[in-house]
Amino acid sequence: MINMRKVLAKNTNIGRSDKRNTNYLYSLDYIRNNVNLLTVDVSSNIRMEYPADFYGLLVHHNVSPRLHYVTMLLNGYNSSNEYNGVGNTLTIIDETDGNIRLLLKKMSTIS
Repeated sequence: MINMRKVLAKNTNIGRSDKRNTNYLYSLDYIRNNVNLLTVDVSSNIRMEYPADFYGLLVHHNVSPRLHYVTMLLNGYNSSNEYNGVGNTLTIIDETDGNIRLLLKKMSTIS
């Protein structure tokens, strides 16, 4: 199974403290522009169930663990505990999209 955090870190400099690194932003922009993203409504009951637990929210919505990190970044969080239960929607990657599969495959072969 491919870990998106390792894939992005291997191919960008997102592990550095400079969050505005151009490679980092390019990677997110590439995903935003080339991968089908879905907007999911999050009910107030679900938001209250997962305060400060963004990954728990993703598990609830059946998002693959390999996409948790990049999904967190796409939703504007730098840490999963930044989620405070305030948003009505969640942006997730459509895992059936062939572009994300190709991207993951291509990036996993880069050393």
